[in-house]
Amino acid sequence: MERWAESHPTHLHIFGSFMKMVRAMNFDLKLPLYHEVAVVPAHDQTFEYINCHTGTGLLRCAKVG
Repeated sequence: MERWAESHPTHLHIFGSFMKMVRAMNFDLKLPLYHEVAVVPAHDQTFEYINCHTGTGLLRCAKVG
C-alpha cells in the first residue's frame, strides 16, 4: 500500500491537488483526517468483487483456477 501511495499517478494527482488546497488555505483546515490499517489472518479474510476489472483491489493478486 505504501509503495502504491508513493507512486500511483491517480493517488499522486489527488494528493497533490489536496496539498495545493491546503496551502491556499494557509494550512488552516477544519477537517480532521485519519486512516486505519488492519492485519487480519488469511483464514478470516473474505473479499467479494462483482463485475470488476481483474486489476481491481486484490483481484490482481488472486490465484485463479
